Amino acid sequence: MAVTASKTWVAGEVLTASDLNGEFLNVYGNGETLGWPATVSKNFAGNTLTLDADGDTTLTADTDDRIDLALSGVDLFRFDGTVTSPVNGYDFIASATGVMPNVTVISTADTNVDFNIIPLGTGNITQAGTRVLLLGDESTAQSILAGQIFG
Repeated sequence: MAVTASKTWVAGEVLTASDLNGEFLNVYGNGETLGWPATVSKNFAGNTLTLDADGDTTLTADTDDRIDLALSGVDLFRFDGTVTSPVNGYDFIASATGVMPNVTVISTADTNVDFNIIPLGTGNITQAGTRVLLLGDESTAQSILAGQIFG
């Protein structure tokens, strides 16, 4: 919906101060509609969209083909599509009580897609507090396997 005139003018009519003030109030009171009608897309052109009252939760796309979500002023989530030909993505699916949430690989071109999780430095990948076997990590393979079999 767009801002509409508060008065229909007739040829030869004299503009009064109250008519002019009424039009300004109409524009000021409907500024969001004037600046960003729901029927029109908005180009942020790399600027920040602030999501919370204290200004530290933001969404930015200041790098080509990448979106950063900051919480408490820190970029904690990055959605990166800068590969040459992106075809694979992820679904993040919430769950009901007692049901595991899912992170699922989605694809428009591939039928079998691996899921790669990369810890930082010497960090480990864990499942419920237990270290998960990493490919080529033979020293812990037997103990993890034994723990899974014998509990």
